[in-house]
Amino acid sequence: MVKVEIGNVMLVGVAHVSPESVEEVKRAIEDFEPDIVAVELCRSRYKVLTEKERWEETSITQLIKGGKVYLLLAQTFLSSIQRRLGKEFGSEPGAELLTAINEAKKRNLGIALVDRDINITLRARYSNCDDKGA
Repeated sequence: MVKVEIGNVMLVGVAHVSPESVEEVKRAIEDFEPDIVAVELCRSRYKVLTEKERWEETSITQLIKGGKVYLLLAQTFLSSIQRRLGKEFGSEPGAELLTAINEAKKRNLGIALVDRDINITLRARYSNCDDKGA
């Protein structure tokens, strides 16, 4: 676990499928008493994580029409890998992010989403591929 304090900012490096990361996030928020908790999520991934049932009930057609194809592909791919790792390491994928969000809400703290939209990231990545998919 990596924890760095710079002035009035604390950065906590976590692993996405680590029970220790969940506890580290709780301790960091409790000890540091921040005004705002930043999580490495974009709005789309935040909604997927916090509105899991709604996400699971969304039809593929809605996602395609809404321009969320990259979100669908990324979420499916990442979920598959993280589920396997989560089983191996004993932690639900995204548990540390949900913990940070829930701890912030419990303490009435602000939540900042500090990642670029996954659709932009993946669209940029895959629009630069040549015919060989490199």
